[in-house]
Amino acid sequence: LGAANTKMAIPVFQRMYTWSPWQCEELWEDIINAGKSGETHFIGSIIYTSEALDGTNGANELRSIVDGQQRTTTVTLLFIAL
Repeated sequence: LGAANTKMAIPVFQRMYTWSPWQCEELWEDIINAGKSGETHFIGSIIYTSEALDGTNGANELRSIVDGQQRTTTVTLLFIAL
């Protein structure tokens, strides 16, 4: 997901963000517990399609998330909050 010169996007046909506060809290607790125990945590699969871009805004590739958009959005919001 963190490849250089890559832009991630959620296509407009995907459902709206619908995670409730308890779902976000559960994910956060899973992350904290995994960190405390030193174990890994499988957050789930992320499926995307790729297409080449013309380098606009420094991106050479667009990855459109097909599955995993709720988790990806939540983790992104957690990173921003931190």
